[in-house]
Amino acid sequence: MSAYYPYTYAISTTKLVKQYGLEVALQGLELNIEPGIRYALLGCNGAGKTTTLKILTNILRPTEGEARLLGVETSKMKRDLIERIGFVSESQKLPEWMTVNNLLKYIRPMYRYWDEALTSQLIDTLEIPTHKRIRGFSRGMKLKAKLLSVLPAHPKVLMMDEPMSGLDPLVREDCLKAIQDWSESTEGTLLVSSHDIEDIAPVIDRIGILHKGKLFMEANTEDLQQTHKRLIIERSEITPPNAELPEHWTLVNKNESTLTYIDTQYNSESTESLARSIHANMSSFTVEDMRLKEIYVHYASVLRKRNYATAAA
Repeated sequence: MSAYYPYTYAISTTKLVKQYGLEVALQGLELNIEPGIRYALLGCNGAGKTTTLKILTNILRPTEGEARLLGVETSKMKRDLIERIGFVSESQKLPEWMTVNNLLKYIRPMYRYWDEALTSQLIDTLEIPTHKRIRGFSRGMKLKAKLLSVLPAHPKVLMMDEPMSGLDPLVREDCLKAIQDWSESTEGTLLVSSHDIEDIAPVIDRIGILHKGKLFMEANTEDLQQTHKRLIIERSEITPPNAELPEHWTLVNKNESTLTYIDTQYNSESTESLARSIHANMSSFTVEDMRLKEIYVHYASVLRKRNYATAAA
C-alpha cells in the first residue's frame, strides 16, 4: 500500500460465490488487482467473466463473499467513489433517440471531475459525429460514444465487458489508443473481460483465466511470453524418447522427423540440454516465440481436455 493509494488493491474479490438456482457461476473467486494494472479476464463463454463484472459494478449481488473497488465493498459505495468507476459493456444500451451532444449534456452534471478539454479531444480523435442520433451509429461508433461518456470523468477504475468483439480493425485501434492514453494519464486500473486476447493485447499487462467460476491461472504478459515457447525438434532417426516428458511440455504436432512441443516453463539456459536428454537423436533444436493468443488457446485446449476427461470418468 502506498501513501497515494489508501488501499492495497483497486479491484478485489474474496471467496466470491454466485449461484443462479442450482447453477454455480462463481466458486469462491479470489481476484486481486493492484492500482494501475491493466488486467484481462479471459475465459470461454460461461466461465463467469460477465457475472464477475456485474457483481463488481453492483448490478448483481453475490450469493457469498465480497467484492471491493478502491478499498470499499461495492454494495456500500457512495457517490464520491461511484463516480470514479467507469463501465463499458458490449450489451450496454445507449439512449438511441439522443444525439451525442444531448447525451453529453445529460451525463456531465453527474460528475464533479468532468474534463471538457478531454471531451473535445476525444470527439476529434475518435471522429464522433456529435450532432447525429445514436440509433444510426455502427457498432464501432457506439463503442466510441460509450468511451466518450466515461473517459472524461477520469475514472480510477475502468471495467469493460467484451468491448472489442467483432469490431473493424481501425475502430479497434482508435478505441485501444483512447484507453491506453487514459491509463497512462490517470494511472487508472483497467479490468477487461474477453474470450479473445488478441482484441485487447496492446493495452494489457496482466491476464487471468477463469474456468468454471474459479481463477485457473494468472500472470504478467511479459512473463508469459518469456516462459512459454514453441520447441521444434528435428530427429536424425525415429526412436522413442529416452525419458518421460516433463509435465510442462505438451506435444502439439508430430510427423516423421519433427516433433513440436509447447513448453510453459522455458529456460534459455537449460531447456535445450533437457531436450537432448529426452531425444538423444536430436539433430536440430529451434525455439519460437508465442503470441498471447497462442498461449491462451493452449490453456483453453488443456481445460477443454480436462472437461472431457471429467465427463467421461
